[in-house]
Formats: sequence, C-alpha cells, structure tokens
Amino acid sequence: MSEAEWGFGPADDRDGVLLVSPHLDDAVISCGAFLLAHPGASVATLFAASPAEYTNPLNEWDTECGFQPGDDTMAVRRGEDCRALAETGGAVPRWLDFCQNSHVARADPGAIPDGAVDALVTAIVDLQARVVVAPLGLGHPDHIACHATALAVRERTPGTYWLWYSDLPYAYIPRVLSARFRALHRTGFVATPACPVLSHDFAAKWRALCEYTTQVAGLDRLWRLRDRLERGGESYWELDATE
Repeated sequence: MSEAEWGFGPADDRDGVLLVSPHLDDAVISCGAFLLAHPGASVATLFAASPAEYTNPLNEWDTECGFQPGDDTMAVRRGEDCRALAETGGAVPRWLDFCQNSHVARADPGAIPDGAVDALVTAIVDLQARVVVAPLGLGHPDHIACHATALAVRERTPGTYWLWYSDLPYAYIPRVLSARFRALHRTGFVATPACPVLSHDFAAKWRALCEYTTQVAGLDRLWRLRDRLERGGESYWELDATE
C-alpha cells in the first residue's frame, strides 16, 4: 500500500457494513456521520435488553432521564433507537440480548459477557457483513466490555475488514484515548488513523441524536454534547499487529 492509500480501506464500500454499539445511543453519538454516509448499514447494540426486573427506585441515570418505577426504560429506548437510526439513512437495528451493567451488575463489568462473542459472530454471519465498525472501548465499563467482545470476535471472522471508532464523548476525557492505545500496544496492536467516508451534515446527525428524547438533554447538559460533537467530529482507526 502506498502513502497515498494509507487510511483508506473497504469501509468506503456502502454495502455489508455492521456497526457495533455498546448502548442504544452510542452509534449515533460516535458514528452518526459515518452512518449518514453509509445508508442502510446495520447497527448491532450489545446491551439492548430489558432486565427481568428494574430496581425500585430506578438507577440514577434512568431517574435523571425522567423515568418512573414501573417503566420499561429499555423498551422506550429501543423505540427511540428505531427512530434515530431511521434518520441516519435507514440504518437497521439489531438488538443483542444483554443487559447494561447499570441494570444487571456484572462481576467484572469490563469483561466479555457470557455468550456475547457467539451472539456477535452470529450477527456478522447472518448479515453477511464485510465491514465491521466497533468501539475502542473508552471510559465506561459497558464500552470496555463491548470492545473486548469485538476484539475476540475479530479473531473468529477472518476476511472481514475491521474499523474502530473513538467512543464519544468519553474520548474527550484527558488521557483516556492514549491509555487505550498503550493497552492495545501491550497486547500486540498498533492504531493507525483511518479515513472512511463521512457526512459533513452535522445538522442531520444532531436531528438523529435528538430522537433519543429521554437521554439527549441530560447528555448535552453534562457534556455540552452538541458543541463538542460539532467541533470535534468523529475519528476512526485501524488496528494492526505490531509484528
């Protein structure tokens, strides 16, 4: 590959794209511009299931989002996900049957959940995905677990092109992104910036994100999210073996 080709890869292909998302809003927050440029992509959300029983009172974030005891918060968010992904050019949701750590605590929140690797492999095979876009796993235990799952799946899907995105807004936390790169290097990977096709219509991305009506106001208040996303954009990486 010549210098002029570095950073460009099969992710520029509009067909057979699967984006892996930890939560039901992360695909649009971190990759809305990518989805707008790849209409009809599939989005597999790892932690999309409703728990068998919610706590009473609800956890802090569900309460902050305006939910009340007795509400099926994840069912509401799955509805929001359908509407948001439709606004990105018709991305198709695929919800995996795992609960986020704030609803069902895992013994090791950052570890691969039991069955998650098989579930994601099945999604890739079913969708005949040729390109998989997965999170680097920054800042949040569910994101870290999703990244670990995706790395394990990569070993079982030879011939599939993998692209990795910076988890937003966690990439804005000082040293979080650099710590991930150091950890990857220790396990034999080096990260190289990638240049997939992206939409430059930020207003369209923000409209899609606003479909997550129970979450976006709180996220914007905590993170000044709209300002950060518009200024900072999205970033993508290839991971190659160090040897």
